[in-house]
Amino acid sequence: MNRYLTTSERVFLAMAEQVVMNPVVMVRCRGVLPVERVEHAIRTVAARHPALGVRVVREAQPWFSDRDVPPVPLRVVDRASPEHWREIVRHELNEPLPIEQGPLIRFVLVRDEQACELICTTDHVNADGRSGLFVLRDVLRVIDDPQLRLVPLRERTCFDDYLESRGVWDLAWGPRMPDALRGLLADHARTLLGGLQRHGLGQLRARALGIPSEAPEPVPPAPIEFVDRRLDVARTAALTDACRAHDNTVLCALVIACADALATVDGRGARGLIGCVTPIDIRSLLRPSVGDDFGIYAWAPTTVHPVGPRANFWDLARRTQRLVKAYRSVPALAGMRRLLDLMELTEGTPLARLYDRATRSWLDGMMVVSNLGRVSLPTEAAGVEVESFGFYAMIPNVDFVLGVQSFRGVLEMNYCCSPNWMRRSVVEGVADRVEAILAAASDPAACGDGRLRYGREPAIS
Repeated sequence: MNRYLTTSERVFLAMAEQVVMNPVVMVRCRGVLPVERVEHAIRTVAARHPALGVRVVREAQPWFSDRDVPPVPLRVVDRASPEHWREIVRHELNEPLPIEQGPLIRFVLVRDEQACELICTTDHVNADGRSGLFVLRDVLRVIDDPQLRLVPLRERTCFDDYLESRGVWDLAWGPRMPDALRGLLADHARTLLGGLQRHGLGQLRARALGIPSEAPEPVPPAPIEFVDRRLDVARTAALTDACRAHDNTVLCALVIACADALATVDGRGARGLIGCVTPIDIRSLLRPSVGDDFGIYAWAPTTVHPVGPRANFWDLARRTQRLVKAYRSVPALAGMRRLLDLMELTEGTPLARLYDRATRSWLDGMMVVSNLGRVSLPTEAAGVEVESFGFYAMIPNVDFVLGVQSFRGVLEMNYCCSPNWMRRSVVEGVADRVEAILAAASDPAACGDGRLRYGREPAIS
């Protein structure tokens, strides 16, 4: 696969300078997966997906190249304890992939004589979380049946080029420049803004804010930590039933629970305005269909949620549901594509940082809730039981990213965070409060009028 990066991919490439953006998916197994079968499965799946064998060539307009890319690596680690996987996942979240050498994916098998974890790490520059899920699913299928033949997939770009279009005028948003021209324009715009920062704007900003005018030293990517929680089968079923009773979805309930928890983390009587980025799977809206292809086939609109002691949980959830439905439409996607064009002009420049500060100044919190839904994975591979599935990811300038999904009836919630934006101890308090809120929302006696009444205050250190 040899092509230029599209707008979405270039934006993610620039964002990754602030924090490593590695979506990580993993399965925990009761029993040990044979290393030889895992290696064979990775080779087979890599041959199916053209995007798994590429690297990024950093030029004025960066492009993907499949020339001289090494095979997808598998690292085998001796399992020191049942919790050893946490250390490995943390490392995978913080260790950038060798983007200029490739490939943009790697695997780790953590194992002892009784159990193992298979961890797959991708790069957000050319993958969404669901893409990693599809790859891990296919690897498990081939582990179970080494003779399985997978149909090779065609080379594709990300969703930018698969939205329905009405000729030159794209859904009333006006003509759009060719992608190659947009990339060059964005590169020149960032160069110009950088020059203005060095030769004038930096001094004016420094005088206005009373800070040194020297250019800041380059800083390493923000460190990433995570907090994990899970709802067992009974609690997951109760939450699902409550959502159905209110004609709503688990995603919308999670968004409101997280917003309320984030706003009230320092006290239950607090109120706030919380921003939430909610990645939406748009594969069904693209033409031609992209099926289970590896790439970026999701977009992430931002919604704002006013929460407080008088807020009605299910009213807010219904409001969120209406917003999600509106955003899951081709006109909304076309508008988002234009917004990405504008974002690319400033990403990585002082203007982008100014926008981030302005956004955080009028919001009381900013989060991401990324829901993969009910995950369809083999429950067994080569006679080994697949017990659970986890999803982890981080982006810059948010308090946390919640990766959530259900597998085998269990809802797993993994909060990724960075001390650059919110301390892990605070996110632990948020996670505790989210569990309490979801329990109250699932109990008609505690949420009869929609206003939540839940138990003890989680301790915040």
